[in-house]
Amino acid sequence: MTQQRPNLLFVIADQQHYQAVGCVDPYFDTPNWDAFAAEATRFETVYCTTPLCTPSRAAFLIGRNADRTGVHDNGQELRQGTIAHALRAAGYQTAWIGKWHLKEHPDATSGWDYKQGVCDEYKKPNRPLSDEEVRDFTLEYLKTVDSSAKPFALFVSFDQPHGVYWAPTPESGYPPEFMEEPAPREDTRLPRSWSEQDFPSAPIDEAAFVRHQPNTRYRFEMGDDERAWKRYREIYRACVKSYDDRLGQLLDAMRSGGFYDQSVIVTMSDHGDMDAHHRLCFKGPAAYEQLQRVPLAIRVPEAFGGQPPRVDADSLVSLIDLPPTLCEFAGARTEWKMEGHSLAPLLTGKAPRHTRERALIRYPEPPLRTLREGPWKFTRYPGLGEFLYKLDEDPEELHNLAADPAHRAVRERLAAQLDAITE
Repeated sequence: MTQQRPNLLFVIADQQHYQAVGCVDPYFDTPNWDAFAAEATRFETVYCTTPLCTPSRAAFLIGRNADRTGVHDNGQELRQGTIAHALRAAGYQTAWIGKWHLKEHPDATSGWDYKQGVCDEYKKPNRPLSDEEVRDFTLEYLKTVDSSAKPFALFVSFDQPHGVYWAPTPESGYPPEFMEEPAPREDTRLPRSWSEQDFPSAPIDEAAFVRHQPNTRYRFEMGDDERAWKRYREIYRACVKSYDDRLGQLLDAMRSGGFYDQSVIVTMSDHGDMDAHHRLCFKGPAAYEQLQRVPLAIRVPEAFGGQPPRVDADSLVSLIDLPPTLCEFAGARTEWKMEGHSLAPLLTGKAPRHTRERALIRYPEPPLRTLREGPWKFTRYPGLGEFLYKLDEDPEELHNLAADPAHRAVRERLAAQLDAITE
């Protein structure tokens, strides 16, 4: 018997960039994500609002850009209600399991009926949950939840592939036994931009990058050592595989519990990782695709209007579009005005395309601002200048066109739009 409203499952990876799935780049081993995406709508052009954990999570739980959530940087506290409050008011049983990263103000945390990890993870006696604990709590929840009484909205937040920070041991914060040392293989390769990047013209302030994230000193330790960079890539690849394994176990439990075809399922990441692109590692104040752009697949069962699986290469999506999407499927309303645009009409065949024309990506300090519109990506970087890329012709972001007279009109138009949005 089909429920009147779907369950909602929202699965979050931490620090997985848009190419870190096997169906996009076979270097990565992600059979579970690939199989799920093959049954879903996979969106190719998806941006976070800020390539940092805390502000990105606040934005996709509220449906508003980072300047409207009160959370601009890591370590800040979310102090307002989230989509959980709206879903619960609409009759859903809400659950969050795993990495929270938004501290513990009651206005933000009180929307969850069931919660594991919803706290300030770094304030004793609290601690971060391991991905194995997140998996186990989730499997137990699915064994006990009764969706015949109320549909559930389950948010599962894994740590991986954030564990790539294990690479510069012992200062990484991850214990030495966190993972086995992966060996570079014959097919371990470095991205094109690793060797072709012209750093004098690159949109990155080296000092700011290192100042924000001390572990990025690791980049200077690796220098031009290709084997060291390949080791870093293999560690990241192994962390992505670890997340994919947990995702597969979760989806298997959804199937065996009879929930899979009664649920709208979203898989995404809060932001990306540089993964050796442009000879950079981890994250920081840079405006590259590997930090700002993330994977996203959404499966809507046929019983709830879902369309045949497909790859959507045309829609421009921001992570703030996800809360209004879930609210539309749930019949829920927030008490605040969301800035995102629901994907539900596209996912159910009621609209031919998604309505978003542009996406805004911010970084708190230095205050980078990026605007993506069509094939164009424009960034204003204080102290370094402006950067304009035409991504359909230059996907590696190697050729800055901001000073090119042939593209002056495009640069001026995007600069004016950026000013209007950020004023």
